[in-house]
Amino acid sequence: MSIALPKHSVILSLLLIFFITPVYAIEFWVSKNGNDNNSCTSEQTDACLSIQKAISLARAGDTINITPGTYIENSASSPFVSKCVWMDSTYASLCLETSGTPNNPIIIQAAPGRSGEVILDSQLERIGIHTMTSDYIHIKGLTIKNNYVIGIASWGQVQNTVANIDTLSIGIVIENNKIINTGGPYGMNMSGIGMWGSKDWVVKNNLIDTAYTIDSTRGAAGIQAYGTINALIEHNEIKNVSNGIFWKDHFIKDLATRSPWFESEIRYNKIKADVYGVLIGIRGAKSPEAGENYIHHNIIYGFGNSGAGIRSNMAGAFAVSAPIRIEHNLIDGGDSLSDAISLDANSQVTFLGNILIRSKTDIALIRYSDTKVVKLTSSDYNIFDASFHLAADRYSKGNSKDYSTLSDWQAATSSDALTVAVNQPDQNSIIATHSGLFAQLDDTDYRYKTNSLANNFMPNNDNAGPYQLSNEVIGRIVAAPIETNTINLLQKAAVLQIILNKRRVEKK
Repeated sequence: MSIALPKHSVILSLLLIFFITPVYAIEFWVSKNGNDNNSCTSEQTDACLSIQKAISLARAGDTINITPGTYIENSASSPFVSKCVWMDSTYASLCLETSGTPNNPIIIQAAPGRSGEVILDSQLERIGIHTMTSDYIHIKGLTIKNNYVIGIASWGQVQNTVANIDTLSIGIVIENNKIINTGGPYGMNMSGIGMWGSKDWVVKNNLIDTAYTIDSTRGAAGIQAYGTINALIEHNEIKNVSNGIFWKDHFIKDLATRSPWFESEIRYNKIKADVYGVLIGIRGAKSPEAGENYIHHNIIYGFGNSGAGIRSNMAGAFAVSAPIRIEHNLIDGGDSLSDAISLDANSQVTFLGNILIRSKTDIALIRYSDTKVVKLTSSDYNIFDASFHLAADRYSKGNSKDYSTLSDWQAATSSDALTVAVNQPDQNSIIATHSGLFAQLDDTDYRYKTNSLANNFMPNNDNAGPYQLSNEVIGRIVAAPIETNTINLLQKAAVLQIILNKRRVEKK
């Protein structure tokens, strides 16, 4: 026989169930029709007016939903946050002072189904969002525009050699955003996303269109890091930049052993950059060497005569940098006088399954000294065009070795050049015309023709270059609707005020 419980007993049971959960998740709401005297707990009746107010309330597991409109905020004048300064001089529009946890991040997002309709406008006076040293925050579906110097920034361990993990910004996810129109004075390290002192970041499905603005004499980078550990950069479209992705000021694990960190996996991005598509560099002479990087299935194009598709410029570091894998990329030099790939001072380079077209030099292996050189340890199953040219030991005072035909390069041995650590490289690589590869050749779509020579080219029958499936996207994917946290309405009505009161007590 079942016994009907009174209504208040049902609510009490729900409260007990809710409070044994480790994290009490709340959905906060921000609206252009809101009021900052509200508690931000209802879209229709209790929304806040400012995003920073909702951020000040959010804790691990909470979600901030922002309804459409243009938001102009300034942390320097906000009553809901301490003044938030980047580079000792520039305020941020929004500051993130509280952390989530790995399983319960804080989510700041456009309201479900409204991705791209929420605009944070920094009026070319402030950086957009400053993560400070906060951890496990997800930023989704926003348009962040008119940024002074940086759209989304962290500020950590600039000029450190060994990472202090406790002060890194860890576990930030930047997804489905548009970061547009960023600029500032020369020398300010402008970027759409600036990952200073970062670990375990994921940057995916973003449009980063960082145009030249203000009194800049150069364009910003799309994504720039002064010290990063284990970043995943995927499915972004980056354009109108000097450098697409720029890693700098690297960390090592131990000074004695000089053990490297894994720095990044960079995949499925479409990058149009004026100078370098991907640049791995140094802050200045005698900086820490780069960690491991895996760069694959990207399309890189648009770089000019003084740049390169992928450049590792590490000869000035303390030691030879860690291995770098460059695989299945399509790099189009656009008939410039540039290098498709230019490398120095990496301990091990794997070069596999790439398509390189319309560059003056396909691969440049650079030697500045006999002790700090790049070592090409694997190169095969690549496709070059008729302008094939590979330079080994470039800048080695008359000892440079040029290979102007693929057959000459395939006959090379490790004794030919200090930078070549493999005998008879690229035995299975080929020369192909553009018409033998692509349905059309332009700067928006490099899809292969039905009988392309790139199809089934690899020994496991994968394709060469980035496209493996006929319907895949290299670059930004149209985002699926962002799901909201679902909390039973009865639970929410009964529990919400209790949680807020509990937090107020804890805060005191």
